[in-house]
Amino acid sequence: VESKREGRADYAIPILAPMENAYNVQKKAAPGMVHGPGKTRQNETMLPGRDVFTVTLEDAQGNITNLRGDLLEQLRKQVEWASSAGADEISIASNEARLAEVLGARGFAEAAADL
Repeated sequence: VESKREGRADYAIPILAPMENAYNVQKKAAPGMVHGPGKTRQNETMLPGRDVFTVTLEDAQGNITNLRGDLLEQLRKQVEWASSAGADEISIASNEARLAEVLGARGFAEAAADL
């Protein structure tokens, strides 16, 4: 099994997410993991010695949602937090610029211009 997967996950991508939405799938099955923790979709044992996390977001009704749908909310929270936490002007402007970029890309040019 190890040689089959060698080189397929030799790096990490940091993701900022609430802990209640992050699952170390070696130890706890995320929603939809039918074979349980430590198992792949094909019911194979995951490689030992690795922390493999997934992030699962749910809406108010408990349905799994698309992360893309929540990106705007997260960016708005970052702008709000930076402003209320007394972050420096560069940090605030950077957060606002990222929010404006995503708003513009999604067709909300007027909202982007208001930032």
